[in-house]
Amino acid sequence: MDTSGTRSNQQSRMKLVLVGHACWLLETADVRILFDPLLFDPNQADCYEVHPSRSVNIDALRDVQVVVVSHRHSDHFDLRSLAALSREAQVLCPQDTLLADTLRRLGFRSVRALGDWQPVRFGRTSLLATPSDNKVPELGFVVSDSVNAVWNQVDTQVSARTAQRVNAIHGRLDVVISPWQPLMELKFQLNEETGFPHRDYFDLLARARSSNARMLVPGACGFRYTSGGDWMNRQAFPVARDRFMDDLAAAWPHAPVQLEGMAPGDEIVFEGEEPVIRRQGSPIASSSSDDEDQRVAYCPVDPFASLYRNIRERDARACGIEDVIEDLDRFVRANWEDKSSALQRLRGWKVLYQLIVCFDDFNCFVHWDLGRTGERVDGNDTRATMTSIVSGRVLRLLFEGRCGWEEAYHSGECRSFQTVAAVSEREYAFPRPGDVEDLLRLRYPYFDCFEKVIDQEIAQWGAD
Repeated sequence: MDTSGTRSNQQSRMKLVLVGHACWLLETADVRILFDPLLFDPNQADCYEVHPSRSVNIDALRDVQVVVVSHRHSDHFDLRSLAALSREAQVLCPQDTLLADTLRRLGFRSVRALGDWQPVRFGRTSLLATPSDNKVPELGFVVSDSVNAVWNQVDTQVSARTAQRVNAIHGRLDVVISPWQPLMELKFQLNEETGFPHRDYFDLLARARSSNARMLVPGACGFRYTSGGDWMNRQAFPVARDRFMDDLAAAWPHAPVQLEGMAPGDEIVFEGEEPVIRRQGSPIASSSSDDEDQRVAYCPVDPFASLYRNIRERDARACGIEDVIEDLDRFVRANWEDKSSALQRLRGWKVLYQLIVCFDDFNCFVHWDLGRTGERVDGNDTRATMTSIVSGRVLRLLFEGRCGWEEAYHSGECRSFQTVAAVSEREYAFPRPGDVEDLLRLRYPYFDCFEKVIDQEIAQWGAD
């Protein structure tokens, strides 16, 4: 193994293909290595499928020479996928008796359990097992062909000491595949905290920033719930991949690193000094990502279907929703540069505000990027950091001054949440409760609405 941090002058033949989720095929002149094979959809007891949707040419993978299983979780240790591969392949795994025994029972003749920092060599290609701070036995892997080096961190919790040691061994890596999603898979089911996981997210950003690489790719977390469990998609995945890359760029503004999201079928090849992505360049997998991210858009309040029980005025035309949105847009434009306006708090926190207006037959999406331009954009943005969800009926009544916030909330027809954070090179901060106000509450202030409702009730019921 090259421990000097220098590279050979020979030309690399390394190629990296995303098969889906945490399954990657890495090819060098010496060997084909398949990481964490997950080849079938649905998977994991048929509860999940790879996201975005994909197709896989499994026949093209049956003859891989090396299979790597990073840890025992079922999205990385899928027996059906392993059974589809040649039993002549050498399998590498952590020192986990369950993993090793199961792999042998499947018929693999060469199973090798690796310890932390243990190297393996295949011709000029070396593989180095990197440790994790997770409790489950788990490894990441650095693969080098003496020209280029790729660090697949998989799901590992990478300490600063581990990152420093990898950088000392390999110098600047070509590609780092980094964890990025602060998953909340079981928070709802176990009645735990379902608010945005700021601490976990900050840790992921900090770990990614510790990598010395030419290209960083958010890895794993490429799956979603299927069929009857698809409602949990809005609970489990709090960060859109584009937001992670935006926040990492803000936290690491001067780093000479290329941030790239990848979909199944995309591949990385090495041409000259820099890694290059070829979109949908591989015959092994393919995907179509049009509007796919909307299927895992974080929305922990998830009220859409229930907003229409026993209510009236559900039709968008009857509500005149275009007038209401135009009114909100005028409010934003009038206050976006007014230093005395409460809207400046949202601007200071660089809020991307998403409004979802619900009707019985569709949902209307519109957003304002209050931190950059303040301009209104029709449509959904999965990077939104503040979201209001309201029925067309209630929004129209607020607009007309015929509804107070008690009715808006207690009717169940208005819900909101926020994931606001300020990310910079020096800090990660998020507002205290009450520091930032929902845009609808700014446009229709609580006491103004309350007084209008009182005036209407006095007019209706009269005075003694």
